[in-house]
Amino acid sequence: MSESVAGVVRRELGVRPPLLYAAVALWSTFYLLIALHGGAGFDSHAYWLTHRGIRYAGDPGKQNAYLYSPAFAHAIRPLTLLSWPVFSLIWAALATGTYVWFARSAARRWRVAIFALCLGDIVYGNVWWLFALALAFGLRRPALWAIPALLKLTPAVGLIWFAVRREWRNLGIATSVAVAVAGLSLAVAPHAWIDWITFLRHGHEPWFPDQTIPLLTRVAGGFALTVYAARKDRPTLLPAALWLASPMFSLNGIAVFAVLPYLKGDRPVRVERASEPAEVAPAIV
Repeated sequence: MSESVAGVVRRELGVRPPLLYAAVALWSTFYLLIALHGGAGFDSHAYWLTHRGIRYAGDPGKQNAYLYSPAFAHAIRPLTLLSWPVFSLIWAALATGTYVWFARSAARRWRVAIFALCLGDIVYGNVWWLFALALAFGLRRPALWAIPALLKLTPAVGLIWFAVRREWRNLGIATSVAVAVAGLSLAVAPHAWIDWITFLRHGHEPWFPDQTIPLLTRVAGGFALTVYAARKDRPTLLPAALWLASPMFSLNGIAVFAVLPYLKGDRPVRVERASEPAEVAPAIV
């Protein structure tokens, strides 16, 4: 007789299905209440406001604080010309569609739970869904790693992956795209880049949970985990590495773990290292 769903849940998670379903319900209710009490679009509203000008005036964790490079604001400029309700709906719909697609890669019994982990990113309207896309497809489409590089800098762990594995072509593509996009943006608004660099140099006031683990410790841990993952050919460790290496240690960042079922079921093809000589067939004498 095949094992029941309850048995599988109990064996894999160590909890009974009712407890898992209750946790999902509580988690979902928490974000539903946040949305109903004005938290919807807390982060994405700052992106929308860039159509009025790129300003680095707010501290992380505060509403309307734009923290990313000017290149991101320039890339989404057409969307920001829409009204705020339309922009927020489109942004949330893109995030929702992305996470639904990733959840479908998991076994049916886990799909709702995996999608529930992503509700924070959807409600607040952050950019973790873009990072999830880079994680899922960036090892085969290296240009996608320009996204985290131009948004939060340190989460671009794919660049370390390519360097450790000596995949110089992929590393060159990723860095070239990032530099090209940054160059175009710099030509459009050089003053905005000066303001952003000044903002990064001055840092920001730590806030919970950033106070629990210092930024340098988290970034070092994320980079070390990436090196280990690259050496052991384990891309499923990259979501954890990216989350650790992010400048803001946000609970909403756990949404990037939604790519795990996809990474496990659709592993990228291993690229032969440049330093590894190809096998030569023995000569027939």
